[in-house]
Amino acid sequence: MINEVGIFINGVPLINRNYYGYEVDQFDRFLIYSFISALEIFYSTIFSQDLEYIKGTRSILIFSKETVRIPKSEELYNIIAYAVADNTIKNLDKRIKKTIQPRLKKVVSSFISQYPNPNYINVSKYDNFKKEIDKIFAIG
Repeated sequence: MINEVGIFINGVPLINRNYYGYEVDQFDRFLIYSFISALEIFYSTIFSQDLEYIKGTRSILIFSKETVRIPKSEELYNIIAYAVADNTIKNLDKRIKKTIQPRLKKVVSSFISQYPNPNYINVSKYDNFKKEIDKIFAIG
């Protein structure tokens, strides 16, 4: 079961969609995103590949990352879509590879096409994208 899907850029949360009553404190959310961004940079630097997921006792965090150059800027941005799922999913590795990660890739590509110049100032403008996430994950 997917509990949450969201997007963040360089550790800053832009969108998160919660399902089934799953909720995290907003302050904790910033800490989580910053930690995941740092971990992803560390992992990709050391192992020369993207971090695909982190498995815990009860939950698993699954990621899809695109690095893009924002128009009118020389900076590169890591746009990461993530999903939080129960660790009890049958055939977990297969489901991650065949279902969840391809959907996360679609979330990232769709977000980039709809918002080619994202910023951190007014994240409420991304609220409508939650409907796109629901459609991609067939939830709602």
